[in-house]
Amino acid sequence: MSSMVYMYGFGFGGSPGRNVTVHVTYGGAAGSGANVVCTNGKKTFYGITDADGNFAFKLTKGTWTITANKNGSTSTVNAEVTGDCTVDIALFAATINVTYPAGSTCTATNGTTTLTAPDTSGTWKCVVPNAGTWTIKAPRSGGDFSETVVISKDGETKTTSLKLYLFNGGNYKVISSFVAKAVHAANYTLSTKAPSISGTSTIKAALGSGTSEYDGTVFPNTTVDLSGAKTLKMNITAISIPKNAGGGTTCINFGVTKSNSNGFTILASKNMVNGQSTGTISINVSSISGSVYLFILLHSWGAPTSISFNKIWLES
Repeated sequence: MSSMVYMYGFGFGGSPGRNVTVHVTYGGAAGSGANVVCTNGKKTFYGITDADGNFAFKLTKGTWTITANKNGSTSTVNAEVTGDCTVDIALFAATINVTYPAGSTCTATNGTTTLTAPDTSGTWKCVVPNAGTWTIKAPRSGGDFSETVVISKDGETKTTSLKLYLFNGGNYKVISSFVAKAVHAANYTLSTKAPSISGTSTIKAALGSGTSEYDGTVFPNTTVDLSGAKTLKMNITAISIPKNAGGGTTCINFGVTKSNSNGFTILASKNMVNGQSTGTISINVSSISGSVYLFILLHSWGAPTSISFNKIWLES
């Protein structure tokens, strides 16, 4: 343990002081650099804890109010000083490791407390001073990347990557609606027919007569800004991709493009084929900047294909 530095004040009236060590923990570890204030009537003394979380005072007998503070985390105890003693004070601290779009100003809010990242690097070791639900945001025009994190105990560490929901549980967050078109990507040569849209999130390939080969594409009717995003994700709740009558493979393609007209160029995509299960799929869009269209391209080579989903989002 490092050596103590004693604080002396006024008003002792010649009475000898007692050696009182204030020991501060911060998030369960030594609370170095914490500010400590001891008050008794008109007497007030100040100190800053050392590397071991300690600061030593000379205090007269009596009841002292002792407060420790570090990075916004504060705790106060009333200590009855009758002789040499140690007063322990625990400061709450938990850590949220945040990934957010670089260049943004990231904040964490819980009630009336708002913390702000010290820079715009895209990563933040956010130390919070109390338990509860923390809302973390990186605001930008066109929608905020955000996430909520629940902190329940002192010393806890959690990690989160901020999300921007484009479509969430039937609600259009950034895009306004889906539009079906009888178009296909430049590297596909099938005949085309617009798929059908049931409700807000079920897409089904349209079929021609017999075993006619059709495909069609669904786009949002607005573009999406990929700035600051690393991945595009969709959570699939139901999917049907059977083999066609001749045993060939049908498929569904999900991705991004700069155009929503026929012969569009795929910038990044995920191809789903027979056996694709429900759950979340992810597409790397970190190399793409600016505004793009999402697309869902369905192929129905004589066998119907369909996909349902409840969430589409960007992740930092």
